Amino acid sequence: MMNFILTIIFTLSAFTALSIDFEYQFINYGVNEGLPSAQVYEIVQDQKGYIWFGTDRGLVRFNGYDFEIFTVKDGLSTNVIFKLDIDALGRICCYGKDRKIHILNGQHFVEFKYNSRFKELHSAWSNLIAFDFTKNGFLFSLSDNAMGNAVLGSLNNEGKIILEQNSGIHLDSSGGCRIGILKTEPNVSLFFNEKNLNTDILLLKTDSPYADAAKFNNKFYFSINKTLYLFELSKNRSVKKIHEFSDDILDLKLDSSGKLYIGTRLSGLWIMDTNNLATMSCVLPDVSVSNVLIDSQNGIWVATLFKGLYYCGHQGGKKLVTKSAITLMMNYGEDIYACTEDEFLYHIVFSDSGLIIEENTAIMNSEEVSKSFARKASFGSELLSIGILYDLKTNKYISNQFSARDFFSYNDNFYVLSRAKITVYNSPMIQGISGHYMYQTMLSSGMVKNRNLLIVSTEEGVKFHLLNRDSINLSSQTKDFYYIKDLKDYRRDVSFFRTNLRTMLNVNDSILIFGSSEMGVFIERTNKPDIWLQKKDGIVSDAIDRIYVKDQYMVLITKSGASLITHNGKIKNYTVKNGLLSNNAIDALIRGNQLWISTDKGTSVFDLNENASLDLPIYLSEFRINGNAEELQHNYVIDYTKSYVDISFEGLSYPQQGEINYRYQLTGVDRNWVSTTSRNVRYVNLPYGQFEFLIAAQKGDQTWSDPIVLFKINKIKPFWEMTWFYILCIMIVLGFIWLGFNVRLQKLKRKQEDKFIMLNMERKTLQAQMHPHFVFNSLTSLQSLIVDDKKIESQEFLAKFAKLMRLALNHSTKNYILLDEEIEILTQYMDLEKVRYSDKFNYQIINELVDLDVEIPPMLIQPFVENSIKHGLANKEKEGRLLITFTKKDQFSFLCFVEDNGTGRSAKENSVNQKSLGIKLVKERLKIILSDLNVKESAVQIEDLFDGDLPSGTRVKIILPLKIREV
Repeated sequence: MMNFILTIIFTLSAFTALSIDFEYQFINYGVNEGLPSAQVYEIVQDQKGYIWFGTDRGLVRFNGYDFEIFTVKDGLSTNVIFKLDIDALGRICCYGKDRKIHILNGQHFVEFKYNSRFKELHSAWSNLIAFDFTKNGFLFSLSDNAMGNAVLGSLNNEGKIILEQNSGIHLDSSGGCRIGILKTEPNVSLFFNEKNLNTDILLLKTDSPYADAAKFNNKFYFSINKTLYLFELSKNRSVKKIHEFSDDILDLKLDSSGKLYIGTRLSGLWIMDTNNLATMSCVLPDVSVSNVLIDSQNGIWVATLFKGLYYCGHQGGKKLVTKSAITLMMNYGEDIYACTEDEFLYHIVFSDSGLIIEENTAIMNSEEVSKSFARKASFGSELLSIGILYDLKTNKYISNQFSARDFFSYNDNFYVLSRAKITVYNSPMIQGISGHYMYQTMLSSGMVKNRNLLIVSTEEGVKFHLLNRDSINLSSQTKDFYYIKDLKDYRRDVSFFRTNLRTMLNVNDSILIFGSSEMGVFIERTNKPDIWLQKKDGIVSDAIDRIYVKDQYMVLITKSGASLITHNGKIKNYTVKNGLLSNNAIDALIRGNQLWISTDKGTSVFDLNENASLDLPIYLSEFRINGNAEELQHNYVIDYTKSYVDISFEGLSYPQQGEINYRYQLTGVDRNWVSTTSRNVRYVNLPYGQFEFLIAAQKGDQTWSDPIVLFKINKIKPFWEMTWFYILCIMIVLGFIWLGFNVRLQKLKRKQEDKFIMLNMERKTLQAQMHPHFVFNSLTSLQSLIVDDKKIESQEFLAKFAKLMRLALNHSTKNYILLDEEIEILTQYMDLEKVRYSDKFNYQIINELVDLDVEIPPMLIQPFVENSIKHGLANKEKEGRLLITFTKKDQFSFLCFVEDNGTGRSAKENSVNQKSLGIKLVKERLKIILSDLNVKESAVQIEDLFDGDLPSGTRVKIILPLKIREV
C-alpha cells in the first residue's frame, strides 16, 4: 500500500489547532415560518404521515409545505392543546387546557362522549402525563388527582373507569410503561408486572413531579424530575441511576437503533447511545424541550416551549464541524488525513471518546515547502496550485509539484499530473523521480493501464501512448525529460472519449472508470460489457469531478451532489434535500459503515446502513369540478355538462422542505409525463371517457417514487352520443319500417284469406297502433327523468324499457303467447309506469290458472291497464292500487279483471276528451275471437265503483277464450 499522500495547497498561513465534532443539522420553524405560536407542547404523526403539533394557539397540521391551524372555530373548546394521540380509527385526539378531550372527525372536532366522567378524576392542579386511545377505550396517567389516591386508570367504550391504586412507575414485560406520581409522596415506587421492586433510590425531591419512560430490548429507561434511571431485566432486574441533569427531564424517546433522546426543561435536547452510556451529548442546547418525535422517515422533531419547532431530517446525515472546508480526504490505516481550505493537513484519529486531532506540523515546517511558497508570486496567474508529496509513514516531506491537477499510483510508481506534464516517482520515495513526460497539450486527468499504456485526457479528447521509452516519438530529449509529440486516440468510436475527462481510475486493471465533464461516467470492464451511466440513468449529474472507489462502493463527486453506486447497480444520490451541507461536493471517502462527503460548506457523514430510499407518500388534497369542491375519493364520475377540473396533491417528505419535483400523466389526455414543482393542476375541456391520474415524486436522493394511481375520472357522454342511443334509434326506425311493411302485407292478404287470416291481420293492426303509442309515452317519461337530473332512475327506466321492447318484439310475430308471458309484459310495463308517475300506485297480479298452459293473444290486457293508470291512478292524491286477476269462467273461457281505486269514470270523462283507441281495437278484436264460442254477453264490461256516493274506482271484466297449449 502506498505510504504517502498528495495534498493541494493554495496559500500559506499560520497554523492553528483544529477541533472537530459531529453535529445534527436542525431546522427551526417559528412564527415567521407559519407556526401560530413559538410554544409547542406535543407532536404526533398520523397514519398517513402528517405531523401534528399542539400549541397554545391551536392544533397544527404540517405537510412539509404549509401549517394548517385548527382552533375553536373548528370545534375545539380551547386553543391551548397539551396532549395528542391517534385513536384506533386513525383520528387525532387532543387534550386541552380545559381538561377536555376532542376528536377530529373529518375537518371538524367533536367532544369525547365521556369528557365529564374523565374530568371528575383530576382537578385543575393535576397534571396529565399521558393518555393513549385504544380500540377498547383509552388509558391515562396523572401526576395527581382530585381524590389523591388513584393516578393511573383506563376508561372503556362503555364509560366504565378502572383506577390503579398504586402510585409510581409501572413497567411490564410486554413493553408497557405507565407513570403516575402523587405530589404528597416523598418516594416513588417502581413496579414490574405489578410487583413492587421496593427500590430505595427513587426519590421525589419536589412537589411538582415530572416523569417519563421508554423501552429498548430488555432495558427500561425512565426519569423522575432531573434524574435518569435504567432498569435491566437481564441483570437481576436491577435499577441504577444513569445521570442527574441540572433541570427537569420532560420527555424520553428511543429510536429503532437504540438512541435515547432526552428532552430537558432548560438545557436542551440530549442524545445517548444505549449501547454506550458514556456517549451522552447535547445536540440542541439552550432550548426547553417539551416533546420529541422520531417520525416514519427517521426524522427528529423537537417541540420547545419558547422557540417553536426544530426538525432534523437525517439522523444518518450528521455534520463534521471544521474550521474550514475539507478539500481532500484520504484513508491511512484506521485514521483519516484531510486537507482543508486553511492550507493545512490534519490527522483525524478515531477513539472511543470520539474524534481527536493530532497536530502534525512537520509538513509546514519544511524548508523546501517554504521556498516553494516564496517562489509562488513569480508565477502569477499561471500558478493554479501546488502539489505537496508527503510520506505519512516516516512523517517526512518529499517534494512539491507546481500546477498539480491529478495524481494516481500504479504498481511501484506514483504519478503527478500538472498542466502539461506527468512526473513519475519511484517507490520507496527516497529513490526520487524516474522521469518527466512533457506534452504539447493541456492535461486534466490520467491513468496507467496494463503496465505500459498511459491514458490522458486532453482538450482534444482522450489519448494514449506507450511508456516504453523506445517507442516514444521524441521531438527532443533531455535527461529524464521525455517530450511526447504524437498521441493516439483512445476508443475513438465511443463518443464519450471525445470529451474532456476530469478524472480516471484504474481498479486492478480489470475495471477502468472514466468521469466526464459533461457525459457522466463510463466503466470499462475486462471480458464484460461496458457500462455508461448518465443523469437519465439516475446519477445526480453528468459533470463528474472526482471518483472514489472502495470495496463494493463507487462514489461520484459533482457540483450537484454525490452519487453512491453499489456493486449490484443500485444508486443513491446525496444532495441538500437529504442531508448534504451543500450540493458543491469536493471529495468523498468511506470508513467502516460511514460515507464522508466534503463540500464547500463543510463535511457531511452518512450511515451506509441507512434505508437507501425512504417512502414518499402522495395524497390527493383537493378535487374541484367547475370550481366546486368534491369529497375526496378514488373514483369520480363527471357529467358531460362540466367543463373543467382542478386537482391539488401533496407529497410528504419533510427533509426536502417542500421542494419536491413531481411528474404526472392523465392517461388518454397527456401523451407524455408532465414535470412540475406545483401541487395544482387544471384540466379544461376534458374529453369523454375513463382516465387515470398517475403521479410520481422525486425523493431527496434524486430517485423517483413508483407512479401511483391517485384517482380515476369517468366523464359521461350525453345520452344522444352514446352507442345505446344510436342502436335504439335504429331499432325504432327499423321497427316502424317493419311494422309498416307488415301492415301493408296484412292488408294485401286480408282480401284473400279466410276468417283466421283476417283475425291475424286485426292483431297485427292493433300492435302496429299500440307500439308507437307506447314507445312515445315511454320516451317522454325517460326524457322527463333526464331533464330532472334523476340519473339512477333514468338508468333503471332505460333498462326496464329495453327489456319490455325486447319482449314486445319477440311476441309481435306470434298469434298466441302463454299467459305467463303476457303477465311478464304487464309487469315490465307497470314497473315503467311506476317510475313515470313517481310510485303513485302499487299493483298486484293474481293468476288462478297457474296449473294450465293457457295461451292468450299478446298485448290484449295492456290497453286496459294503461287506461287505469293514466286516467284513474295518475291524478289520485293518495296511494293508488291496481289489481289484475285471471280466473276460470267455464271450460271454454276465462275471465280477466282489471280493478283500480282511481278517480272513477266520471272524473276520467271530464279530463279525457277522447276514447282510448287501444280499448276500441281490443273490443273489436275480442268480438271476432269470441264469435265461435257463442258468448252472449259483451266481451268487455266496465263497472264503476263507489264509496258511498263518491266514485272509488273502476273494474273492467274481460272475457277471453280458454286455449290450452298442446304439447
